[in-house]
This record gives sequence, C-alpha cells and structure tokens, in this order.
Amino acid sequence: MLSNLPKLDEFDVLVFDMDGLLLNSLDNLSSALTGCVKIDMDDSTFAKFLEYDRMNPGKSRYEKFKYAYQTLLVSENYKEKIDFALGKFEEKSLTARIQSELDDAIFTLFELHRSKKFILLSNCANNQIKRVVLHHELESIFQDNVFGTPPTKLETLTALFQENPGCRFISISDSESDAEAAESLGIDFLYIHRFARGNMEWIKEGYFTSPSLSALS
Repeated sequence: MLSNLPKLDEFDVLVFDMDGLLLNSLDNLSSALTGCVKIDMDDSTFAKFLEYDRMNPGKSRYEKFKYAYQTLLVSENYKEKIDFALGKFEEKSLTARIQSELDDAIFTLFELHRSKKFILLSNCANNQIKRVVLHHELESIFQDNVFGTPPTKLETLTALFQENPGCRFISISDSESDAEAAESLGIDFLYIHRFARGNMEWIKEGYFTSPSLSALS
C-alpha cells in the first residue's frame, strides 16, 4: 500500500478509532459476534453469515444481527432476536477487546505530540470502553476524552467538532464509515492498514494513508 503521510503537527485534535486501529481486535470481535447467532443457524446459513461478516467489516453489530435474523432466517420476532444477540455480544466483546493486542506505537505518538488533544472515539459500548482503556493503560493519553456508543460516532464527532471551533481535526481509523463521517464534516481522514480487514477499494485519493501508527513517528 502506498503511503500518504500527514504532518500531525499541522493538526490540533487527533481522533483515534479503537478496534482495528489501536487494538488488533477485529478477528476476536468477529468470532464473538458470529458465535452469538451460530446456535440459531444450520451450517449452510451460518456460512452465508460468515461471508457477510467477512465482506462487511465496517457494518455495525446491529446491522449484522438484522441481516442474520431478518434477511437470512426471516424470523417473525427478529427484533427480539436482535436485542438478545446484542446483549450476548456485549458480554463477549469486553473479553475480546481485553484479550486483543495493543499497538503500543500510540505511546510514542503521544510523547511526540503532547500539545495535541488526543480523543478516543469507538463503537464500544459506554459501559465497557473505560474498562478497556484502563486494562490497556491508555488513560494517561486520552484522559476524559473517551467516547463510546450511544450516541453514534458521527453524532459524537459532530458535537466535538462544533465544540472546538477553529481547531483542525484529523480522524485516524481503518473504517470506511469513519471516513464518511469525517468527510461529511470536512475533517481530514487517515487510514491505517496494520490491523485492518477487508478490501481498500473505498479509500479515496484525498485520504491520508499509512501502513501503521509507528510509521507516523
């Protein structure tokens, strides 16, 4: 992958994704998610769900469970099935994230750019994200600037952008949905490949790219 590295000194606010960027957690989370629906599927249907999950790494857990129960299984009570699966996934996902490898290059970046505001913005549930941050010893970097869901990442990013007028933001992630959110606000986007899954066909010419966080040091 060709690199198009940004000069981080030119930015005031650095917004980091967690899964697939700081944590090598995508495979662990995928196993946790698919395990939540396997009991309800035969082998053929489960294989279709595995392929959907593999081809759509950027879709939310809700969208994936909806595909499982409304589209594949055509369950009449699919809404209840989705809610139950979301509850199971919340339990499994905490373990998945805690057991995942951390890219410790984030500590070097922080030492080099202490004058910047470091923000963590994740799809991790609010009742879990601070436990994950504490486990991986990231609290000194992000302090009180740790945001999970709900609200959505786009809603939180919009609020942060509006609360910091005149500041130049950059969103750092492996996710297409994060790129779209940044673009909708006129925020620069940096794609990091190291822990990413899926294809890179969605990456636009105007995006910054890097093979890893360490390449930014």
